[in-house]
Amino acid sequence: MGRIEAVDLRNRTLLVLGLLPLWGCGEPATECLAVPASGECPSATEASDTLLGDHCGYTVNAVTGEGELTEVPTWDTGAGEGTREECCYPTLEAVPVGTSCVVGRPYIDATGEKVAPSRGGRGWARGRRPDVRRLTAAERAVLAAAWTEDALVEHASVAAFARTTLELMALGAPAELLAGAQAAAADEVRHARLSFALASAYAGREVEPAGFPVGARVEVNADPAAVAAATFREGCVGEMSHPTDSARFDPTPFYR
Repeated sequence: MGRIEAVDLRNRTLLVLGLLPLWGCGEPATECLAVPASGECPSATEASDTLLGDHCGYTVNAVTGEGELTEVPTWDTGAGEGTREECCYPTLEAVPVGTSCVVGRPYIDATGEKVAPSRGGRGWARGRRPDVRRLTAAERAVLAAAWTEDALVEHASVAAFARTTLELMALGAPAELLAGAQAAAADEVRHARLSFALASAYAGREVEPAGFPVGARVEVNADPAAVAAATFREGCVGEMSHPTDSARFDPTPFYR
């Protein structure tokens, strides 16, 4: 192997190792479908045709059991609250690496981690909302603050993956890695919108991010080893270091 080929192989290996966080982890979950006119849940095989594949910020890899008729809350932006019966199935899903697979990859520069401040607004809250009527005002306030914090980190992750895209381009990375970084950024937009919807529901008002404090310039690293190390640090260690785990401590039914 010539020197040029060896250097190229080393660089590509470092990139792939560093970008493993883009491909996430897997965990058991539950997905639901509307009850058909027959009143009986489709088989797991039939449900797989609809459930498998990419969804809003996650991927359903397998339906692992038969569906059961289940009462689930009725959530929707601006819709009435209550319950409805759906066919719910156990699944295996691929989700972002992290403690709860909710909090996103942090945006870190020379001064530390960056997030935008929050403000009132309807530009980002998009997704199912929980029934908060049984919660006290204090409980809602705690959950609103926690989900707002999560939402702002998810929002910052969009900037983190945008910077990763620039670094990959500077390194001449293959197209599939660029596509992975871009897809990850799009996932973070969806994660942020879902989190802002939950924050808004608990706050009793619409919440969105203000301007992101990116500064006058963005430092783009063109060293393969440094990019791989930073991607691992931010994508694995950074995501797992956030103390806020809203989904784990949220007493209301989660958005999935």
